[in-house]
Amino acid sequence: RDLHARSRRPREQLERWRAQQLAALEETLAANENYQRDLERLEATYSVRRQKIAAEEAKKKNNIWDQAADAARALRQKLGSIGLVGVEKQKFEIEADATTQVEAIQRKYRDWAAEYASATKAQQEQFRAAWTANGIQFEMTQSGFVTFQRQIAAEQIAVEQEKNQKIQDLHYARTKFQEDLDRARAD
Repeated sequence: RDLHARSRRPREQLERWRAQQLAALEETLAANENYQRDLERLEATYSVRRQKIAAEEAKKKNNIWDQAADAARALRQKLGSIGLVGVEKQKFEIEADATTQVEAIQRKYRDWAAEYASATKAQQEQFRAAWTANGIQFEMTQSGFVTFQRQIAAEQIAVEQEKNQKIQDLHYARTKFQEDLDRARAD
């Protein structure tokens, strides 16, 4: 409960700040010839602060989920490798490494999308320019968010191909060893 209350505090503080600012602005309505401009600036500032708070909350939430997923993956790997030896253990490790890589890819682009969403317009332009210059595949949604589905898919395919190649190499090495052993026995 305390954690939930603390997570609401920034939002509540922001709403109190906005209410105070609006009240102060309302008091000057009759004498303030720049009332509308001041109101628009207040709302723009409020919007930016609200977005930053939402981004920070999302970042904390993602961190919690990442920690839980990491702990669960570590346990699955520990339990899954019990009793495995030799080639089977190597194959299991190759597959576990590929899973870890895919999760890292997904997190990286999730975090980039969140960072982009909370950035200023100028920073967003820099993000897009850097991604384009470096061949990162991204798409803009109608609501102004960024997605990396094609990039994620391309990187996941590369990880899967690398995993399959390592497993194939492992099979080749085992087969080659068995053939060498059979030849040595025949001699």
